[in-house]
Amino acid sequence: MPLISLIEYTKEKSIYVGQYNNLEEKICKNLNIEFVGFYLSDKKPTSIFKAYKQIKEKLLTKDITAVIASGGLVSFIACLFAIRYKKPLFLLEENVILGSSNKILRPFCKKIFYAYQPINKDKKGIITGLPIRNINLYPSTNNYDILVIGGSLGSKILCDVATYISKDYKVCLIAGRYYKDISKNKNLDVIEFSSNIFQLMKNSKLIIARAGASTTAEIFYINKPLICIPSMNTKKNHQYYNAQFFQQKKACFMCLEKNYKNDILKQIQQILNNEALRINMLEMQKKLVNYNAKQTIMSTIKENI
Repeated sequence: MPLISLIEYTKEKSIYVGQYNNLEEKICKNLNIEFVGFYLSDKKPTSIFKAYKQIKEKLLTKDITAVIASGGLVSFIACLFAIRYKKPLFLLEENVILGSSNKILRPFCKKIFYAYQPINKDKKGIITGLPIRNINLYPSTNNYDILVIGGSLGSKILCDVATYISKDYKVCLIAGRYYKDISKNKNLDVIEFSSNIFQLMKNSKLIIARAGASTTAEIFYINKPLICIPSMNTKKNHQYYNAQFFQQKKACFMCLEKNYKNDILKQIQQILNNEALRINMLEMQKKLVNYNAKQTIMSTIKENI
């Protein structure tokens, strides 16, 4: 989504490189963004090389002046093209710790854009914040105590959390692929996906979510009290380190998956019943948001190509 937001912001002709039959292809189709895709069966070098060959010939027909990537194996394949054909390469690091792909690619890039203050920032690094999608908000009467965001792939733990807390609070759950498995009740509304998640964020008193970079950045932008339940299965455990960083900045509470039945209701009560804590949390979130991230990134790219 940060890359999509950059494409929507710039008036330059842009191409999105990604996996076929994935969410990114669907989003690009809906937004009329040109999509160049490949199939990736696994993480083996032979599969990576095959994926690279799938996009190389397509990209050689395009007049590409720069490549920007946000890390991960999918981005790595597009970056191989940039390195091989000497296209200016720019990296976006969404998390508080540098990902494996970006760490490998850093020597080959012109600039690396950091969403948050990194532990070790080099001369190529610029702290820009994270680009956010265009936000449209409308008057609405459908309000909730708590919004639980399971994400597009869903999270069984967050679905369990939503059911657990709905005995005491009015809850909306974005369940993703678990949508059909969750039983609604008088306090629990369950939806599979929301095309305007920002409206749901705005209409909720408190949000419970994973600690993915894009989701947390959007919550901070909307400015709502947040409890992060980080996934403990991410590579390099980056969600845990994201949540830990945000909690240290007093921008959210962190609740570990294994402790949610002991901690989550206490944390909810603490946030909803303590106005001073809420106000301070929201003020600290604002300090983590750069409202000019898209402008800064795009102007820096143009200065360096």
